[in-house]
Amino acid sequence: MTVLAERPVVPSPPSWRSPAVIALGVVAVLLLGSAVFLFVQNSPARTENGMRASAVAAASEAAVNLTTIDFNTAEADVKRVLDSSTGDFAGQFGDNSEQFIGIVKKGRVVTTGSVLSAGVDKVSGDGSEGSTVRVLLAVRSTVQNTETQTPQPRDYRMAITEQLISGRWLAAEVEFVP
Repeated sequence: MTVLAERPVVPSPPSWRSPAVIALGVVAVLLLGSAVFLFVQNSPARTENGMRASAVAAASEAAVNLTTIDFNTAEADVKRVLDSSTGDFAGQFGDNSEQFIGIVKKGRVVTTGSVLSAGVDKVSGDGSEGSTVRVLLAVRSTVQNTETQTPQPRDYRMAITEQLISGRWLAAEVEFVP
């Protein structure tokens, strides 16, 4: 009878290919990728670009609201302007809104506005509450009233300062630029 000698079992050194090492590597790569993604998403340049884009969109909407008025819906049109405004502009426009509505109705005014181009002129603040962005806009409005037989195009240059209030960009100042 032959007896085989038992060899002592020597554990093999852990391999870099073991499931635990691979899982740890995957988790590390995912964490690093997430950190880079979050940094890029919240970088100051991206935040300012987002702030600029949001303010330009709000100013464009305000310009269209101001230049799109119909005597049949004048009260709702004025309310739309007031709902997207704040500060001195909201106060002045609100104080004169009844008179404005009367003129629009008497003249049977119908205007339709559109923004031809818009760009940021000045940024104040970091995107927190109260920050402002001044936007320059080229606007075209087609106007028809009791004095015109056909709609007449009118071009305007506007400067609208948007202010961030409770997470919304609101028109704080509106200027018609010569």
